[in-house]
Amino acid sequence: MGKKELDQLETYRAELEVLRHEYERYFMGLEKRRPVREHERLRRLIRRYSPGKDAIIRFRLQSLQQRLLSFERYWNRVLKAIEDGRYERDVFKANFREQKRVDKPQERAKSQGRTAKSKAVGDEAAAFLAGLSGGPAIGMRGKGKRAAPEQPAEAPKLKKPPPPIGLRGKPLGRPKSEAPPSAAPPAIKMRGRSKKNDD
Repeated sequence: MGKKELDQLETYRAELEVLRHEYERYFMGLEKRRPVREHERLRRLIRRYSPGKDAIIRFRLQSLQQRLLSFERYWNRVLKAIEDGRYERDVFKANFREQKRVDKPQERAKSQGRTAKSKAVGDEAAAFLAGLSGGPAIGMRGKGKRAAPEQPAEAPKLKKPPPPIGLRGKPLGRPKSEAPPSAAPPAIKMRGRSKKNDD
């Protein structure tokens, strides 16, 4: 008998969680109507439930009733705030919509100003580029890279790549292709006795 009653209380607790989610959806504006029928049905079921003489079941029923009561107080407080027009989410939404409506003419004027400014900058850039394309291209030293149209273009000269640079800007040395051949690696001196001396 006790197992059945505990299962019944667990189903009531699960229904209370579902009801809490429904109220939250209503407060967020996702549901258009309040879950009044479900609330009344669950309240009736919990009120009519008789725990008998089992102390564990009575304790669980009392905690479930207290949980329902605290949720009801919270829901009533939020509903009163909505009716008074001071509920945080509604106030935030109303302020946001009002700000959007007030800022629309200003945004239009700003966007028109931006488009006019970007068009002027684009025209300036086009004029500048048109002025550059008339003469020869200028290199780093001020000499023309392109030869006159009558002369054939010269083949580019290949330069040696610079040596690789290590940490702190110091060159790493010659590349492997340019390194001089060496017969043996240099000997490393160590403190103490070496194995060669022991032999």
